[in-house]
Amino acid sequence: DAAIISSISIDHVAWLGSDVNVIGAEKVGIARKGRPLVLAMPTPPEGLLGVAKSIGADVLRVGDEFTADLIESGWRYERANQKFDLPLPALSGDFQRRHAAAVITALYEVGALPDRAKIAVGLQQVRITARQQLLSVRNSQNQLVDVLVDVAHNADSANALANGLRVINGKRTAVVGILADKALSDIIQPLLPKVDAWFCCTPDNSRALAADDLVEQMMLEFGVEALAIDSPEQAVTSVLAQQGPGDEICLFGSFYTVAAALPYLQSRSS
Repeated sequence: DAAIISSISIDHVAWLGSDVNVIGAEKVGIARKGRPLVLAMPTPPEGLLGVAKSIGADVLRVGDEFTADLIESGWRYERANQKFDLPLPALSGDFQRRHAAAVITALYEVGALPDRAKIAVGLQQVRITARQQLLSVRNSQNQLVDVLVDVAHNADSANALANGLRVINGKRTAVVGILADKALSDIIQPLLPKVDAWFCCTPDNSRALAADDLVEQMMLEFGVEALAIDSPEQAVTSVLAQQGPGDEICLFGSFYTVAAALPYLQSRSS
């Protein structure tokens, strides 16, 4: 009945290519003639828009057909015949307003929009595992340490993670593991100014970049020293023992990295 595209970025190059116009043209295949195609990005690729037009989809773009503007009490959703104020989403990131507005627009178009109160509750209670997920985890001294978990593994998600990092009183230590076919600079560069220490691990996947190789590339590309600990679970266990209240561990990278370490963290979380 309706389709939503939240963003387009370069990833999975072997399958999708390295041109956002080509990627956008592929992604927009979910659109249907005469049905709403809701875009949560202010400037979608021309390739996407061209295919959407050829399909005959009813394109609704944030910033044009609907808006999601910040206000003092939260944010305001507005379209031609509708306007209401909502609390900010519980999910971190400025882009979450645009995503929420796109969902509201799609629900409106198919006649399934809940009342404002239910939307507000949903925005305040929404959680997504491993998307800027904050856990309080007990270390070996039984102290609580904050661990932020995110599957950021491309340019857009790494920038979103970096922009969502809060100011902390202690030090921030990153534990990262990625696949070898990812663009390292796109993932690491946004986080460099906000991380005090780096640990590299090896995701359990045949395409993984080995921890030792990642450490070497970190030094060669960024002049940053890092330590290699083979498995994600071993890495977070070791790093957790070195942290205390006020510190933060940022576990990020491949889904395989996060999936391997998250059960251990959850077992020790409060």
